[in-house]
Amino acid sequence: MFNVDYKKLTLSFNEFHDVSDKDMPQYGEYCLLELKTGAYTAGGWHPSGNGRTAAGQFIRGTADSVNSEDVARWHSLERYDLTDSLEQEEVDWINLGPEEEGVRNALEEEPVKWKMLVHLYMIAGARRGEILGLKWAAVDFAHNRIHIENNILYSVDRGIYEDTPKTESSVRWVTLPAETMALLKEWRAYQAGERLRLGEYYQDQGFVFARENGQPMHPDSVTDWMKKLAQRHDLPHINPHAFRHTMASMLYFNNVDSVSISKRLGHAKVSTTEDIYAHVIEAADQRNADILSDVFLKKA
Repeated sequence: MFNVDYKKLTLSFNEFHDVSDKDMPQYGEYCLLELKTGAYTAGGWHPSGNGRTAAGQFIRGTADSVNSEDVARWHSLERYDLTDSLEQEEVDWINLGPEEEGVRNALEEEPVKWKMLVHLYMIAGARRGEILGLKWAAVDFAHNRIHIENNILYSVDRGIYEDTPKTESSVRWVTLPAETMALLKEWRAYQAGERLRLGEYYQDQGFVFARENGQPMHPDSVTDWMKKLAQRHDLPHINPHAFRHTMASMLYFNNVDSVSISKRLGHAKVSTTEDIYAHVIEAADQRNADILSDVFLKKA
């Protein structure tokens, strides 16, 4: 978990060797800073001056303190709700068990579009914009998989726009269960009916999930809807990124290797995955040790 602990930082893009102007985050966008020590810290980008310098408050990750000269590079990161983070005192993911079951039960009472959307976040473990950027042409029903190749983003100056995923390794195939593919077929049929009903009002751009007129969804609309879902059903704070962490944690606890998990998450390096989920790996390994103890060392 990332405990909320604020550090005043002044960071300049000139210090990062892999950043171009077009890659600069927008005001308030969260980014993940990779430190020269191999640790990571995440926080909101609040540019000042010419927009290439940030003076802001950052959520501490594995680093106890951070100076600008310690930063090796930055990576974009889905935004968390800062207010909710302060109230919770930690940026969390959905705990396996009762909380996860509560979310699934709550979805049964929600509109089919949102039920399908959240289901895909839970199963695919993709980033917020990657799911919103998914198009039907990238859904491979024959092989039960989706191709992550598009990303929906928002900025004040450009509005809602399409872009490629954050890194080259983020373009990937993600295999899905047969049950998920069956739900996607049902959703496609429902969407097709809505498209016929709306006629010319619906401007079809091929998105699996779109606004009522067929245009891409605003990324923040998903975060806002999940927040309201939690309030309606008395659930813990949830957001799209929480489901990504939950999926990775579940795979680790079921002894899936880091290489496979990293590939599914679209991380550029396996070490990134292992750093982020170090405590999960440790907990999973402890469980393995307990199992071995029960099997070989404890008498009946």
